[in-house]
Amino acid sequence: MTGKRASPHKNDPTYAKRAAAVRAAAKRNPDTRCWRCGRTLAEHAPHKSGRAAWWTAGHVNDGEVGGELRAEASTCNYSAGASYGNAQRTRTEPPPAVNRGLGYYPANEQVDRPWVKWIKGNPVVKLW
Repeated sequence: MTGKRASPHKNDPTYAKRAAAVRAAAKRNPDTRCWRCGRTLAEHAPHKSGRAAWWTAGHVNDGEVGGELRAEASTCNYSAGASYGNAQRTRTEPPPAVNRGLGYYPANEQVDRPWVKWIKGNPVVKLW
C-alpha cells in the first residue's frame, strides 16, 4: 500500500484544541522562541518554496499521541516530522529475492542473503 496515512494524533480528541492554543499563544508574542532550536520566527529561514516559516504545535516526543505540545517553527517541525517518518520506514533488511536466479549469485552460496552480491568469490553488499 502506498500513499500517506493519517497521523495517529488525529485520533486524539484533545489534539486540535491543544495545538490551536499553542499556536495562538506563539502568534500573540513576537518574542516566542522555537522550543526545538531556540530561534524566534523572524530568525528562521524560509521554506525551500520561499514561504516564510509560521508557528506550529510541535510534539516534544516525536510520534507520541497525546503528549506535550510546544511552539515550534514550521521549518523545524516539518523537518523533525520527516526525520521521524523516515526512521520509521528504514529497512532492516532489503526486500527478498533481489536478482535471485539471474546468475547474480553462486548457485549454492548465500541464497538466504539476496542483497549480497558475489563477485569472483568475494561478497559485495549492495547499497540502495
